[in-house]
Amino acid sequence: MKRALMAFLIASVLLAACGTLEVGIETTPTPSVTGVSHHTAWSEYSDPVYRVSLWYPAHWQPVEGYQARYGGPDGFFQVSAISGTGRTLNEVCRSEAYHKLLPYGSQPEVKNIHLQGLAACWILPSTDQPAEMNRQAALIFAYPQPVPIGDDLYHFLVLWADKDHLQKIAQTVRFFVPEPTTLFSDPVLGLAFDIPTTWQVDSRPGAEAQFTVQAEGVARGVLTLSVLSAESTTLELALGEVRRGAWGPFIRDVQSITLGEFPALRVEMTPEGDRPSVVWLVVSPSGRAVGFIPRGDPALAEAALITLRAMPVVE
Repeated sequence: MKRALMAFLIASVLLAACGTLEVGIETTPTPSVTGVSHHTAWSEYSDPVYRVSLWYPAHWQPVEGYQARYGGPDGFFQVSAISGTGRTLNEVCRSEAYHKLLPYGSQPEVKNIHLQGLAACWILPSTDQPAEMNRQAALIFAYPQPVPIGDDLYHFLVLWADKDHLQKIAQTVRFFVPEPTTLFSDPVLGLAFDIPTTWQVDSRPGAEAQFTVQAEGVARGVLTLSVLSAESTTLELALGEVRRGAWGPFIRDVQSITLGEFPALRVEMTPEGDRPSVVWLVVSPSGRAVGFIPRGDPALAEAALITLRAMPVVE
């Protein structure tokens, strides 16, 4: 019990001290990773919010109690970001390495390196690292340019992993070049968000919108906006409407989240056929409930929806 409590306290204080944010991940099974020698299949982690991708052992599963941590009996990884405004990479690394709770032991090894052409640092634990940290090591990158997340800019990416896997995972890290975007707005609902310029839109303001991309000459859906109620409502009533519909029996979990500027519900479902794995529910400034339904990779839709914001309602 004492060890579990210590682990919880260390993780909590580290996140608070470093100003970190976490995100979920999407995985795509693959039998191998180029340039990485191993005996198991690996899966891809692709994160459009933090604009990074990497690979990890495919048998690792989400770790209960964490939003963005995958692991197994042989190791784990976790990705986050550090704001670090006004601080150098060395200052951020030393702050992480020599935290007062000694998460990496009393004499961690801190080494400045260049990886993927970017300045970075390793933090490797000393032999007296607390057992509760599960051999945690860290790699901190300086972003090529600050990444906007919410209302803040983040200057550093941090990858935590067990020391046996960190170097292999780090070799696969790649940063995204963000796509040019354009504004989508629905003045009847009072909603706006940024979408890639490659997306095409077919919409009826105040009712619905279909977002597609052209792939091999065929329009493929990426996101649907659907108005669930013609009258003012609440998130709870909107969720009740979904529960009573055809997808209701397949709901697995409901979480209260923030989507852009709005309180929202994230409704997870068992995917099958046209039924998605997740739907986001929001009450628009017009008072009408809206469902955002990903078509294909939910991460693509979520990357656009984190820019969701209010605009003046036009009756």
